[in-house]
Amino acid sequence: MKVTTTPIASRDLDEWIGRIAENNPLAAEAFQNRIRQCIEVIRNHPEAGRRHPKRRTVRKLVEDPIVIYYEVFEDRIEILRFWHSARNPISIRYR
Repeated sequence: MKVTTTPIASRDLDEWIGRIAENNPLAAEAFQNRIRQCIEVIRNHPEAGRRHPKRRTVRKLVEDPIVIYYEVFEDRIEILRFWHSARNPISIRYR
């Protein structure tokens, strides 16, 4: 299934990779590879993530410290956010 990423999710990921790369480029590369692996899990097993308790169409998969929020549609999976687990999830905006 096709996986797309919202613009805000792309910015999230770029921000986290950039922050890590400032201090440790190899760690940033490893982190990016872990995220790619998670996206492959989501692609191959869309139901792998737990349902969001309040937004039942949204699922989340944790790759500590990042929580990947996504939605499954008939023709695609859309990554909504890459959210750091230390941040308050109440303030999250998906689009």
